[in-house]
Amino acid sequence: MELPDNDLLDLLLGRSEPEDAPARASVVEVLGLMLETLGRIGIREVTLDLGHVGIFRALMDDMALAEGVRAALFEALQDKSSAAINAIVDDAGLDGPRSSILRELAGLNGDRRVLGAARRLLQDAPPAVHQVLSALERVADIIEERFPGINIHFDLCELHGYHYHTGLVFAAYVPGQGEAVANGGRYDDIGRVFGRARPATGFNMDLKTLLTLAPARAGGDNGGIVVAPAIAALAWGEIQRLRDAGERVVVGLSAQGSSACCDRELRHAGDDSWQIHQLNQARANG
Repeated sequence: MELPDNDLLDLLLGRSEPEDAPARASVVEVLGLMLETLGRIGIREVTLDLGHVGIFRALMDDMALAEGVRAALFEALQDKSSAAINAIVDDAGLDGPRSSILRELAGLNGDRRVLGAARRLLQDAPPAVHQVLSALERVADIIEERFPGINIHFDLCELHGYHYHTGLVFAAYVPGQGEAVANGGRYDDIGRVFGRARPATGFNMDLKTLLTLAPARAGGDNGGIVVAPAIAALAWGEIQRLRDAGERVVVGLSAQGSSACCDRELRHAGDDSWQIHQLNQARANG
């Protein structure tokens, strides 16, 4: 199917589970599904960003900061602004361990060495913080074992989806893209508005971005067959036959019936006959 030019199409995937199911197992399976999906598309150079909203939440609860200070820190950490964080700490008159932790928090991102730095900085933090660090390390171990060569980056103050996610959060980045091509996380309150909260893990992908990143298939540039929408219903059997044979067949959504990913067009030749015609490349890519 051809994707509309002016719409954002997201693929949303996830799983809910029994309330006593291990959170880590769910996260690992859904993370694996996300990475496997990217790999199947042909996207290989992936950097996986791992974080956990529980670190900030546990620290804020333990420090018992005023709501205004907490909100200001939240905004500053989202921007990774050390200058703003220092100003907030100074204005609030915080000193001692609280001051040291907050001033260093934004810098807790990088490779595995960040986990060691976090343990040293947060050695007197609540047990929940150390449980989170251990959970992140274990998830990274499993993902690296299942996906050798993947680059894992830790961001221990990643607060994207903070008011929605309740645990580990993750995102996939690829070279040349400033935004994540896929992201998601753990959320334990799904269904609460319907009367019952259930734990779940999920992620979303921008299909249009992924389509542009997917490498051309072997056998030639573009290498797809477009089908005009006016004949799509009639051609459905032939479309399925071609797809079963390994062809990429795109059903147009507009009257033009063209697609940038296709170099051929399926045409009705009468009765039950179909013919594939080569497209002029200027028109196919226009």
